[in-house]
Amino acid sequence: MELRDGSALIDWLVDGARSAAQPQEVLAELCDGLAAGGMPLWRVAVLVRTLHPEMMGRRFVWQPGQPVEVRNAPYMMDTQEYRDSPVTQVLTSRAPLRRKLCDPDCPMDSGLVRDLRDQGGSDYLATPLIFTNGDIHLASWTTKAPGGFTDAQVSTLLAIAAPFARVAEVRALRRTAENFLNTYVGRHAGERILAGQIR
Repeated sequence: MELRDGSALIDWLVDGARSAAQPQEVLAELCDGLAAGGMPLWRVAVLVRTLHPEMMGRRFVWQPGQPVEVRNAPYMMDTQEYRDSPVTQVLTSRAPLRRKLCDPDCPMDSGLVRDLRDQGGSDYLATPLIFTNGDIHLASWTTKAPGGFTDAQVSTLLAIAAPFARVAEVRALRRTAENFLNTYVGRHAGERILAGQIR
């Protein structure tokens, strides 16, 4: 599926990203559509937090030509690495954070920022994904394009954040409901119940 410009992608998200059955497919179609429209994406990461004693949430990472990587993000909120990270800054401020890595004066204020620069990244933008209950989650967008993202490209990514958050919230709530039902009525039953198979 090709979604070549920001407005088409926003419409697709507002419509529920219905062509994508799984959360990783939403991210893949979104990033592939942006790339097809000329957005020079090198790495996109999404963190959806969850209530869990041993993990902070689910982490999705997209890179061109590769399957979306999905894994549990370890619980590390008590570490200095986490306190210094862009994730913490965005979750605390509820505002986007940009690090223009190709700029000699760019603050190298976290291990992640330094790692992305060392791998050839030229620009990094982290955007909050704000759910309707006020919870903050995160999407980050990195490029290797010379000079980083243009102002127009940053505007497109910022405009996508709100409808992307709505889709992420719906998918996260469905996963929570399935896990809850599977816990109490048996493995895989939650998905069948949510699909209406209740007789």
